[in-house]
Amino acid sequence: MGINFFDTAEIYGMGEAETQMGQALKDLNVRRESVVISTKIWKCSPNGLNDQMMSRKHIVEGLQNSLKRLQLDYVDVVFSHRPDYECSLEETCAAMHYVIEKGLAFYWGTSEWTAPRIAAAIGICEKNGWHKPIVEQPQYNMIKRDKFESEFHYVFQDYKIGSTIWSPLCQGILTGKYNEGVAPSGSRFDKENSGNPFHRLFLQGEEKKAESLKMLNDLAALAKELGCTMA
Repeated sequence: MGINFFDTAEIYGMGEAETQMGQALKDLNVRRESVVISTKIWKCSPNGLNDQMMSRKHIVEGLQNSLKRLQLDYVDVVFSHRPDYECSLEETCAAMHYVIEKGLAFYWGTSEWTAPRIAAAIGICEKNGWHKPIVEQPQYNMIKRDKFESEFHYVFQDYKIGSTIWSPLCQGILTGKYNEGVAPSGSRFDKENSGNPFHRLFLQGEEKKAESLKMLNDLAALAKELGCTMA
């Protein structure tokens, strides 16, 4: 259907998403050069001390394990899934340069980093002659716009890095299926069925977003009925 970019992460299903994607690519006999595959390194095991964060050890070992699950020799882009403030930024940058030099990835990027930290990483890489981050993956949707449009504006403009985004539908809120109350039966945020503590915490904020969105929809409908335009 023309889609050629597929993004995953070691934390998705604790590796299962990568395994499924790798098998799908193999079963479909996809020509490697025809697709762009990325994965994100940050955490694979919630209990393994060395299976998380952005140390050189975990970046190298984590990516090697991701490639085994994906059944690939390399990924096109490896992301730092989240910033690690307990590890030196220089170590993270050096490790990303290393995996690229070893042919495990073509490029590296960041996800949910701050603009100053991205700029600092670029500065470190330029100083040492290392491969610089070339892409940031933040959340961006109609409700969550400030970081992408304001904070990252000068980073995109000055450093010419690219972007992918996550949650374009705001965890499903923008589909409208939560307009009559968050978490209808069978949804990912079903209160009765979800045992994920993240989901329960997330719901508290999403219920307010759903209520606000429904109010905007009602106002838009009223404005249309009255022949007015909403600014």
